[in-house]
Amino acid sequence: MHDWLLQRQTAEQRLRGETTAEIDLAPMIRDVAAANNVTVTVPERVTIDLSGTGANRDLFRAGRYADAADAIRRAAWIAPIVAIVAALLALWAAHRRGFMLFYLGLGVAVAAGVTWMLCVVAPSYVAGRGGTGGLSPTVIDAAITQVTHSLTPWIVTEAAVGGAIALIGLIFGGLGAVAERRAERRAW
Repeated sequence: MHDWLLQRQTAEQRLRGETTAEIDLAPMIRDVAAANNVTVTVPERVTIDLSGTGANRDLFRAGRYADAADAIRRAAWIAPIVAIVAALLALWAAHRRGFMLFYLGLGVAVAAGVTWMLCVVAPSYVAGRGGTGGLSPTVIDAAITQVTHSLTPWIVTEAAVGGAIALIGLIFGGLGAVAERRAERRAW
């Protein structure tokens, strides 16, 4: 369903009339009946048309969110490239590159900390909101848990890389400062 909403319609989909969403509930009905020991005759397909009516007619059209998906995909490539170029320019322009490296690493580690804090704060924020679109608290908790679970490895990696860069910058910055002081003493 997600791919169907996030990818542009093909000419073949338009020709076959497959431009609105339809969900087949037959497998779910069979599973629920079996789980509750209920004998029920379920047709081969039990479909629900999600195309909606009126203002909601367009919500589940094939490719409906393709433009947003493309923009997010572009941002996912552009943002790190801009950050790397900015970091390289900062290092190039810095008088004390070691300390600049320290501050860049510190910035990465702080970004990891902020992301982690959002994962900690988001559940209570979302749970406290009244307008959750009619979703049950169980569904909201499951979604937040999944998002937090999938972000955790990235947050840990980001924090470790930021810490390592900061440590390297601190070492080189400190060594550079010591070398500079020694050179100043010799110049006396």
